[in-house]
Order: sequence, then C-alpha cells, then structure tokens
Amino acid sequence: MTTSSELRTAVREASPERGVVIDLDHVEFIDSTALGVLIAGQKWLQRAGRQLRIVVINPTILRIISITGLDDMFTLCPSVQHASTMHG
Repeated sequence: MTTSSELRTAVREASPERGVVIDLDHVEFIDSTALGVLIAGQKWLQRAGRQLRIVVINPTILRIISITGLDDMFTLCPSVQHASTMHG
C-alpha cells in the first residue's frame, strides 16, 4: 500500500472477528493522515471487541508513534508472526 486511502480501504474491508494486523515493516514515512486512519481502525475494532496489532520495526516510524503518544493506544509487535499469535 502506498496511500492513506488504500490503508483506509484495507482496514474497512478487514474482518474484525480475529482482530487485524497491519504490517508497517517496509514503511519509511508515515504522516498524520495515515496515523488518523490507524486511530480510526483501532476505534472501530475496539467497538467490535477486537484488537489492532501493528508490526513496526523501523526506528523512525516507532519514534513518530511514540512522540505522538500512540504507542499507548496501539499494540505494537516486532513481527507478523508475533502479532498473529497474540490473543485478543
């Protein structure tokens, strides 16, 4: 995915029964629009009683998430495998 609108569509089309994993492993840049999409997805899944798990390894992306305080909102995971094995 390369745009926030593609991310928004993917989150909306995801099945919340088991939660959603978003892999940001190859993401080099994230802006406020994309963060807003992630926040909206988190809220949508919480209402469904599920969890959004975000795979993020890039230190720059981790720093942005941390600076904005979103590391307290999101479940951050070091790999897709780790995110997939979590319950919730």
